[in-house]
Amino acid sequence: MIYGVDSAYPSTDPAALRGLGWGFACGYIGGRALHVWTAADWAAHAAAGLKLGPIWVAPTGAPPEQVGVDQGNAALVAMQNLKLAGMVFLDVENGATPRDYTRGFLDACHAGACAVTLYGSQTTILGIGDLLGAGDAWWLADWVQSGVPLRQAPSDWSMWQYSTGPQFDYNVAVDDFPFAVQG
Repeated sequence: MIYGVDSAYPSTDPAALRGLGWGFACGYIGGRALHVWTAADWAAHAAAGLKLGPIWVAPTGAPPEQVGVDQGNAALVAMQNLKLAGMVFLDVENGATPRDYTRGFLDACHAGACAVTLYGSQTTILGIGDLLGAGDAWWLADWVQSGVPLRQAPSDWSMWQYSTGPQFDYNVAVDDFPFAVQG
């Protein structure tokens, strides 16, 4: 397993993250994101030896499929501008299940030769995860409660956000998780 972090704001010392044993860092590239990481932020994290997870945040509600297509295309442009390829993470918050939007986002990203990791609660994953195709992945948000023993991530999911913290959220992924590449 590979442990990693995600955050709205990039680490100011990615090499220190790597030195502490973290293997990947996820940050934002657009959509309804609180803060978007710069190309220099992504390059610094890659140079530190961290695997990369670029996140696009879906809008709230149930937008139509065309909004998903438009935002999927915008995510592809953001990835190109940041010199990232291969995998983009779609963050669907609050247990939402925007099927039409997600279908459009997936169609656009797949047409641009980019796989998608769907991030969300179990309600989100079970509600729209069936839309994912070959090469796509799931990232489950299920935080361990205080006093409850840490358990293995469910075998159905290849990435799991298990805790939230003041600076980062904490995650674990399978060894062969298909992160984005920089190049």
